[in-house]
Amino acid sequence: MIEPAVCERSFDGVAASIHDARRFMSEIRGLPRSVKLYDVVLVVSELTTNAVIHAQTPFVVKVDVAADRVRVEVSDGNRQRTKGSDGALLAVGGRGLLIVDRLASAWGVVPTSAGKIVFAEFRSRAAE
Repeated sequence: MIEPAVCERSFDGVAASIHDARRFMSEIRGLPRSVKLYDVVLVVSELTTNAVIHAQTPFVVKVDVAADRVRVEVSDGNRQRTKGSDGALLAVGGRGLLIVDRLASAWGVVPTSAGKIVFAEFRSRAAE
């Protein structure tokens, strides 16, 4: 079990890394009481899937746990901005960022010199 304040891990930009990132996140302990680990793991799964499919580069998952919130970041080596879709019912994919938007308290994209960071924050109910 991982008990971080801040913890990060690097992954190869391949499909098997999505499972490894989910497992990494599922080992995180010490989350604020009202933040659901399942929601955090699902959001990381969606963000790492985007990194593998769209960025096609190695990526880093970083988690920062505080008393009132959890912040996860997925950084990759592709400068192209993450885009959501309309989530059309007949589409095969394209709902990942809609899921992130529904589960996270806040999320966004920060460009970096090497690519981008996509982050999601989960605030405890007491902090909201």
